[in-house]
Amino acid sequence: MKPIEALDFVVRHTAYKSTKAIASIAETDPANLYSCLSGKRAMPQHTAAKVAAAVGLKALHSKDAMTLSIDDGIAITLKFETNELTQFSELVKALSPDSRYAWTVIPGDTDITFILIAAIGESYLIGLVSSDSIEEGLNIIAGGFERFLNSKKITYNESTINIGTDHFLTRLKSGILGNSTLDILFQKKATAKISDWARLLIALEKMGVDPSRVQSKLHLLDGATSI
Repeated sequence: MKPIEALDFVVRHTAYKSTKAIASIAETDPANLYSCLSGKRAMPQHTAAKVAAAVGLKALHSKDAMTLSIDDGIAITLKFETNELTQFSELVKALSPDSRYAWTVIPGDTDITFILIAAIGESYLIGLVSSDSIEEGLNIIAGGFERFLNSKKITYNESTINIGTDHFLTRLKSGILGNSTLDILFQKKATAKISDWARLLIALEKMGVDPSRVQSKLHLLDGATSI
């Protein structure tokens, strides 16, 4: 999938935002945006950068060639039908460096047949997939998604989600689910943040622990790990 095709797919399928709304956010004319995305005219670099930013992507240009990537810490929610699953899988691969990504599938409800989620680095690409035919949807589910997404599959386990399933699905569909919850779903190990270290230091201070004492313990740990 070419970068302009990837940008076109994301713009057209961004959940709950029309192409006209995205054009407004990116401060460009909707008709002009349609023409650029369809390949009828070249898209100026500054326009591509703004449009990409409006949908959670980064557009970089080098010698008139554009490359797209998903911005760090972003969850992009797309809405499309089952006949566009191949395009979605091509998008995932196009946005994944060296095609390194993980994915999972979650059952939907009355209006969404199923939800595909791809983890790309620290970001997520969420596909809310619907079908006009229940039979077609069931056939796709029965056939498996490995034929579309041939990378590492994460098995969905409700026990890994620390909020109610109904709320989880509603927030996921709405595009407001935090990345920390998706990290749990994908069994990612949480890394300590600066705020976590700050809280630890405050707790040690309240305990009356001297910094030199902590440093001496760290030296002991260094000695133990080098054995």
